[in-house]
Amino acid sequence: MNLVPHLVDFDECFKLFRKNFNADLASFKDEAMVAEFITPYLLRHFHTLKPKAFVRKNLKLLQECFGLSGLETNILYAVDLFEKIGRYYDDDKLDYFEFCFLLGGVLHTNPKKIQKLLMADMPLRKFGFISSGYRRGEFELEKFAERLMIEPFNKQEMMKSLARIYPKSTLERADFSYMQKDLDMLLSFCKNAKNPSIFLYGKAGVGKNEIAALIAKELDKELWEIYNINEKGEIEDDRLEQFIRAQAMLNADKSVILLDECEEFFPNLNAKYNEDKASKNTLNKMLESVKMPSIFLSNSADIDPAFLRRFGIVLEIHAPPKEKKQAMIEKSLKSQGIRLDSMIISQISESCLSQGVLLQACKVAKTLAKHKSTQSPKERQKHIKESFIQVLNEHLKLQGQKLISINVKKEQNLPYDMSLINASVDMKALCERIKNVCGIKDSLSQDSTPLQQGIRILAYGMAGSGKSEFAKALAKELDKPIMLKKASDLLSMWLGKSEQNIAKAFSEAEQKGAILVLDEVDSFLQDRSGASRSWEITQVNEMLTQMESFAGIFIATTNFMDNLDRASIRRFDMKVEFKPLDSTRLIKAFGLYARHLGINDYVEFLESSFAIRALEKLDNICFGDFALIARSANFTPLTSSQQLLEKLQEESKLKDTHTNTRKMGF
Repeated sequence: MNLVPHLVDFDECFKLFRKNFNADLASFKDEAMVAEFITPYLLRHFHTLKPKAFVRKNLKLLQECFGLSGLETNILYAVDLFEKIGRYYDDDKLDYFEFCFLLGGVLHTNPKKIQKLLMADMPLRKFGFISSGYRRGEFELEKFAERLMIEPFNKQEMMKSLARIYPKSTLERADFSYMQKDLDMLLSFCKNAKNPSIFLYGKAGVGKNEIAALIAKELDKELWEIYNINEKGEIEDDRLEQFIRAQAMLNADKSVILLDECEEFFPNLNAKYNEDKASKNTLNKMLESVKMPSIFLSNSADIDPAFLRRFGIVLEIHAPPKEKKQAMIEKSLKSQGIRLDSMIISQISESCLSQGVLLQACKVAKTLAKHKSTQSPKERQKHIKESFIQVLNEHLKLQGQKLISINVKKEQNLPYDMSLINASVDMKALCERIKNVCGIKDSLSQDSTPLQQGIRILAYGMAGSGKSEFAKALAKELDKPIMLKKASDLLSMWLGKSEQNIAKAFSEAEQKGAILVLDEVDSFLQDRSGASRSWEITQVNEMLTQMESFAGIFIATTNFMDNLDRASIRRFDMKVEFKPLDSTRLIKAFGLYARHLGINDYVEFLESSFAIRALEKLDNICFGDFALIARSANFTPLTSSQQLLEKLQEESKLKDTHTNTRKMGF
């Protein structure tokens, strides 16, 4: 009855037994003895397998899609049947060879042929139809093969169970001009390599999926994403088998395969996270099965190097420059007919949201607007805008990111004049010298000449003296992007991670052609003479190594020059001290900000001897202090020069108090 479930009538089986055997059931001690006695006869009697009609169609479809033989599909059906009779056998007695012998008996085939078809590199196990191992000779069908035995399938449904077509990219190659060389390399590799496997990694939202979609578009192929979400909304573990089966089913001339979040499969560098990872054999089998352009995406490259080496190309993807990302967002929104003001687009461009999330949010917002009651076009656009931002903010909440505000006001630019920076060198003259070293002849020219040598500048002085503002002004003068990194961005509690972050910051700046500004550099270049831990030394060494090999402009800022490693200070080409404003610059800065704040009596005020004497006493005011006062004036407006002077005096007093404070102990 268990061998042939399509014949489940007990009476019929009992009559068959009485007809063929002159035996008394009472002579057998238990049911197992009965089963052991009659099974060989039943195997001979039911020599033809009789699967249901839809199962026969499913098995024939497997032959067409995966090139299986009739015997291989019969093995699948027989293994399914064997699960029903397996309980009659003693597990201690039935080994692998006995299992193959039993299948050979059912299928009237030499057991050695069954053994060969059940090997790991043969289709039944290579495509994940049968479990990759056996327990005491007991093979099992995997989920996909089990489904074939219980529900009808056609080719389209079978393909949908493996992958889905990824939306065609709305972007062009020009949108990725910031990484043109990398993109050209990826496309050339996909066109010419026999086994084109690509591993792209980078932080969430940097555009990995968009690059994969563009590659498929440029190759004029469909992008198939290996995708399997269960009823709980969780990604299933069998995506590896799906990938291997998709390699066999898809047309290599018309398809590109995408496997996102692949880091969950590969062993991590930290062994404690590898308990549930697939076996090395399974992963190698997957990578070796690549026959068409296959793109693996991950948020990091913290996987076993043994697997990274198996990819044709391993490439880190960096976020596009803000201006480029903003242009891409505007293009996507325009294609969806959604209009947003520049301040909202600017916020989106600063987030980690991907192109796919943006397009999905567009669709959701437009769908919600359709079901609103009668509304004018203006009201409809407003509703779409609000729904769009709401959907994006839900994604940002999940990632713990800053939310997008609809009513944000454009930040008013504060006055800046480089000539008012009191430094040990002339700032304007320094900018011109750097221009000459960079080989930049004309800031308006479209031709960009690469930097002839690296430039390392150490900017030191009290907070607010203009160190960071100088870096921003220099970037503007040279028409270069700027990358500002703080100690909190790079320091890590994990051993060796800070060094990795430092190397990554320099690499990213070099790739983008950006000026790298490292604030609070004293956190990295501490005096090694007093170091008691090995990482305190390796951290300084890594910073110095990266500085020396960096071909761009590197500006390090610090408020605590005395804390720096002496040997490190010598590595900088220029050491620029930023000082508080002298009386002449202080008076000019006073007038500049008085005009900005709408104070009308500043001319007469600055001509008075009272004002001049009062300003001369302020010997610790920096240009940045005026910016602080201007921002606080948004809440408490200043209407007179006297009020502005009083604010400066308060700032000066706070600095004096801080400087004169002495630590007390017992």
